Amino acid sequence: MAVPVEQVIHMNGGVGETSYANNSSIPKKVIMRLKPILEEGINKMYGTNLPTCMKVADLGCSSGPNALLVVSNIIDIANETSLRLKVDPPTFQFFLNDLFGNDFNSIFKSLPEFYHTLKQDTTCLINATPGTFFGTLFPSNSIHFFHSSFSLHWLSQVPDLSSEEAKIGDDDKGNIYVTSINPPSYAKQFKEDFKLFLRSRSKELVPKGGMLLTFMGRFDTSENITVPGLIRMILNDMVSENLIEETRSKYFSVPNYFATADEVREMIKGEGSFSVERLESIKTSWDGSSLDDETSKKRFTDENERAEFITRNKRSVFEPLLKAHFGEGIMDEIFLRFKNKVIQFLPKLEYPILVVSLTKILASMATDTVLHMNGGIGETSYANNSLLQRKVMLKAKPIVKENITRVYRKILPDCLNVADLGCSSGPNTLMTASEIMGIIHAVSLSLRLKPPSFQIFLNDLPGNDFNTIFQSLPDFYGKLRQDQGDKFGPCFIVGVPGSFYGRLFPDNSIHFFHSSFSVHWLSQVPKGLASNGGTALNKGDIYITDTSPPAVRKAYCEQFQEDFKLFLKLRSVELVQGGGMVLTFRGRLEDEDPSTIFNLVGMVLHEMALEVSIVEEAKLDKFDIPYYGPTEKEVREMVEEEGSFSVERVEYSKLGWDAEMNESTTTPMKAKFVGQYMRAVTEPLLKKQFGDEIMEELFQRFTNQVGQLMQVKELVYNNLIVSLTKN
Repeated sequence: MAVPVEQVIHMNGGVGETSYANNSSIPKKVIMRLKPILEEGINKMYGTNLPTCMKVADLGCSSGPNALLVVSNIIDIANETSLRLKVDPPTFQFFLNDLFGNDFNSIFKSLPEFYHTLKQDTTCLINATPGTFFGTLFPSNSIHFFHSSFSLHWLSQVPDLSSEEAKIGDDDKGNIYVTSINPPSYAKQFKEDFKLFLRSRSKELVPKGGMLLTFMGRFDTSENITVPGLIRMILNDMVSENLIEETRSKYFSVPNYFATADEVREMIKGEGSFSVERLESIKTSWDGSSLDDETSKKRFTDENERAEFITRNKRSVFEPLLKAHFGEGIMDEIFLRFKNKVIQFLPKLEYPILVVSLTKILASMATDTVLHMNGGIGETSYANNSLLQRKVMLKAKPIVKENITRVYRKILPDCLNVADLGCSSGPNTLMTASEIMGIIHAVSLSLRLKPPSFQIFLNDLPGNDFNTIFQSLPDFYGKLRQDQGDKFGPCFIVGVPGSFYGRLFPDNSIHFFHSSFSVHWLSQVPKGLASNGGTALNKGDIYITDTSPPAVRKAYCEQFQEDFKLFLKLRSVELVQGGGMVLTFRGRLEDEDPSTIFNLVGMVLHEMALEVSIVEEAKLDKFDIPYYGPTEKEVREMVEEEGSFSVERVEYSKLGWDAEMNESTTTPMKAKFVGQYMRAVTEPLLKKQFGDEIMEELFQRFTNQVGQLMQVKELVYNNLIVSLTKN
């Protein structure tokens, strides 16, 4: 069986001649050379998240000066970025991670001197996190940035070769290392390890958190001389000279794998949690001289001195591993021979360092093109099927008026900047803008002030039908002039494509945010809806039902909490001081089952899946709606926890599925109305998963089901209207 090696993989501790602390100049050169790429990653993450406490983990930190060099670089970068953005620098919390045998003592003893070098106003907290990074190390969504240098070429274990040619003898069972290197097995182990590493980091990173990884790779050609390869040659020589027992040598292997850039890129793509910002290869000599410029290049008097330098460096890394298997007595002999091998192969001793810069993907990045309403002005378009949303907006109008009036009276801007988030298309889009301008016009008259000019930002995902909005603007501007007259302030309307779970506007630039029927859409389908083996936990359903496992409810709740807090944080940065925000979205009462109208869609899909020719059951099991309807309590808790806003009001607005149509309207007509607006809202999402050809049948069946339900129960939405002011 494959055996974990985490108890003995560590560098030489202390500060002696063969310690890693005194033989880590090459990793230091790499860290400094890659500082611009580190700066790029930190700036992208910091500009998106703006944390008040930046949490960074250095994985495989080892000991010696390099462990704190990374810390120092990141602090410098973040402080410079804070200065540029004109925000207070964050508090820093660094987690230094390595395996259990790492020399953490040496790091801790150097901390007083390190803290003394920091600027007086820098708060930095340094902690140690012993454990393997091939597993979970931190709580979900808790780390902003991961760094790892010269660590990921180490495997979690020597691969299990028991099914291949080499077999473990009885006298060697229980040993940590098995057989000689077998590339297919090692490649398989690296693939398993690296995917687990990515999956673990994805869970621990905040949305759009970043990661910079550097590790040893290999060239695509077959000519790759490696340290484990030289060690194997030396061990074979010593066996032939009866200096080492053959069995002990035979069953020793170094748990390293040196991947190519193409292998790494393919695995990142396959795992799916990260976008690749950079994936580069730096050709490096074993002595590190290729990393220097001419003025700083280390000068060696001869090949012997160069080989001695390389040998000390490699001994500080590999000696604990060799000592655990062969004992301390032959270490000097092994590394004397290693030095001679280095001299023999010196011109060929090069390897590529792989540099990988990653950003955690929000699933919205993958669904931005499908999470939108039906465009155009056809029968199934959102423009022609948004009466229900219009009625919800009208119910929220008094609260919008109250909030924006307070904002305007307090700030009295010459130009009022308003953003409508999730504006969609159709008549409702410009209705909000028109009403806000009417409110402000009336307030200006009452205060005997000249009305401000207006800049209205209409935001939705890139797949939204902005064309329909823009084509309606001439009529909209004409009606404004007709209704308000020449004294009315000019209005400038701007389209802003992008997710509101990311930055959309400059700091302190918006006076008022409005959003209706949008924030219940999540940034992604929640993670955790499948078992470790990939089996769907919510099999046969597309949302939470009364039979859903607790893990499904928990995943949806946690995703909403993560998204909503991020949404609030981003908007608070973009709002001026005292700015306001009114959000209207689907919610639910405290004692209300989380099941929604989407469950009815799920029931229809499940029914169609039983008829194999209509819907593939496998496609249904892999489909979940990225939606969550919170309770008032959940919303209040999230606002309080995030801390940027004061709650002015949170109210429920009850509205029937049929938008309270006239009582004389027949049930079939009401059901058709519901079917049409649900199709306008969900068809792009459903079409992407199940194809265009089943849409007619799906929504016909859905409409029939709605009609049957209407005859036996009251079907209502409990919408939440949330009014907030920036603290």
